[in-house]
Amino acid sequence: MKRKTITYMAAALSLAALLSGCGSGDVDATTSATAELLPLAEDVNVRAGTDPDGEVLLDGTTIQGIMASDHYDTGTSSPYAYALVLSGEGKKQFRNATRELAKDQSKITVWAGDQAICSPTITSMLNTNFVILNVASVTDDESYQAVLDALCAPSAE
Repeated sequence: MKRKTITYMAAALSLAALLSGCGSGDVDATTSATAELLPLAEDVNVRAGTDPDGEVLLDGTTIQGIMASDHYDTGTSSPYAYALVLSGEGKKQFRNATRELAKDQSKITVWAGDQAICSPTITSMLNTNFVILNVASVTDDESYQAVLDALCAPSAE
């Protein structure tokens, strides 16, 4: 339990130092302490390229969940951010895939069903358990919630 708490705290603090590219601008940010791990929707995956039939790089077996914050501060861009939390195997798979994709500066796409959430260009190998998604189309609370609804599993009530 203590290890999970430390891991989630580190994730919240690490949101600023990971993958940017779904939005614009450099990342030099902090997050609110309100970010929490949320369950992943079954149809979320990360694929090579921008085609919905591209090679699956990450899915529900390698993504542990989603962290989201509506208080993400980059100083110049949207305050809304999301991060995929990868398993150990997911980190390994993503590192290997991004090593190859960076050679050609290829895109990857985060999909929620048939909806493309964002498509960053991979410019270097990524070796991290947390993949930040700065979704350029998210500019207000309503669009933030729409992406969150697409990425997260429905809550059991």
